[in-house]
Amino acid sequence: MRFSFILIGMMFFSAVDGISKADVPVTQMRRLYDFTPVSASNPILVTIKTYGIGIPISEARAYFSSEFPENPIQKMSPAEKRRHLDELIDDHLFLWEGYQEKANQTPGLIRLLRNTQALLMQETLTQMEVGSKAKNQDDYQRLSKQLLDQTFDKAEVIVSNEAYDQLKATVKRLNLALAPAISPGAKPKLDSLAPEVQDRSLAKCKLGMITIGDFLTAYLRIPPSQRPDIQTQNGTVDMLKRMLEDDLLIEEARERGLDKAPIVMEKLQLNLNIQTRLYALDQITKKTVNDMKSPGHEAQLKQWYKDHVADLYTYKDDKGQIQVETYDSIRDRIENDYFDAMNEQNRAKLIQSLRQGQTVDINEKLYESL
Repeated sequence: MRFSFILIGMMFFSAVDGISKADVPVTQMRRLYDFTPVSASNPILVTIKTYGIGIPISEARAYFSSEFPENPIQKMSPAEKRRHLDELIDDHLFLWEGYQEKANQTPGLIRLLRNTQALLMQETLTQMEVGSKAKNQDDYQRLSKQLLDQTFDKAEVIVSNEAYDQLKATVKRLNLALAPAISPGAKPKLDSLAPEVQDRSLAKCKLGMITIGDFLTAYLRIPPSQRPDIQTQNGTVDMLKRMLEDDLLIEEARERGLDKAPIVMEKLQLNLNIQTRLYALDQITKKTVNDMKSPGHEAQLKQWYKDHVADLYTYKDDKGQIQVETYDSIRDRIENDYFDAMNEQNRAKLIQSLRQGQTVDINEKLYESL
C-alpha cells in the first residue's frame, strides 16, 4: 500500500486562514470529534491565534455528546460546562504539541496509518457493494461472495500444476487435513518439508506470490472441520480466496480511487489527529518514567506514603476497626499511585507552559448556545 508522505507531513495551517476559511482541506483539519467545515452555521467557538487553533461549535457539541452521553450539557452546572470546555481546549493543545514534535513523521505512525487507510478502503468498498445493497443476512453473504469472486477472477490467479500436485501429496502424506488448528500468530511445524518445498511458488497474481509454505500455514490455522478439501480444485480455489480476500478488496478499492474518497480521507485524518495527540501524551509518560528513576526515588515514595496514609491507605475492616496498610505490604500500589500523580502533574505543567502568554478567545455568546 502507498500512502503520501505529503498528506501526513503537513504542519499547521496559518492562524488566519486555518481558523476562518471554510475550504480548508480535510488533511489540514485538526479536529478530534467532528469535521464539519467552518461556515456561517458552524462558526469558531474557541481561538488560540498564535497556534492557529480554531475550534468550531460543531467540534464542541460532538465532544460533549460523545464524552458525556449520560450527563447532557443542558444538565451541567456552569462550572462543569466550563471545566469540560477547558479539557477540550487542552486536548487541542496536546494535538498541537504532537504536530510540533513531528509525531506524524515517525515510522511507527506512518506504518499505522498505512494499515488504517487499507482497512478504511476495504470497509468503504464493502459498504458500497454489500452493506448498502443487502436486505438481510443471506443477501449480505451472497453479495460478499459475489464481490470476492469478481475481484479474484480479475486478479487472474495462476496456479502451478506441479506445485499443486506436491501440495496435495504433502497434505495427504502428513495427514494435515486432520491436524489440530494452530494459533493465529504461531507457525506450523513442517520440519519434514524441505525448504525448497516450503518456498516453492504455488500461485501467482498481480498481488504477488503464494508459496506452499504460505498456503499450509493459512490452511492449518483453520479448524479441521472447516477446512476446504484441497484435494479438489474448488477447495483449493476457496482456500486461495480466503488468503487473498483482504488484499484483493484493498486493491479493488484503490483501483476505484477510494483512497481519495471523502469518508476515507476524513476517517484517516481523524486517526492521524488522535494518534498525534496520544504521541504528545506518551512523551509526558516517558518523562514520568525517567523521573521515577531519579536518585532518591525510594525516599520520595516513602514521603508520598506519609502524606497520603490517612486518605489512601487507611480503612475500616469488617469489624469496624481502623487498619493502616504498611508501606512494605503495599509498596507496588504506592508506586503506582505516585506514578499516576506525577504523570498528571507533568501533564498539567505542559498545559500550563502551552497556555502561558497565549490568549484563548472564547465566543461567549456562542458558548452560551451550547
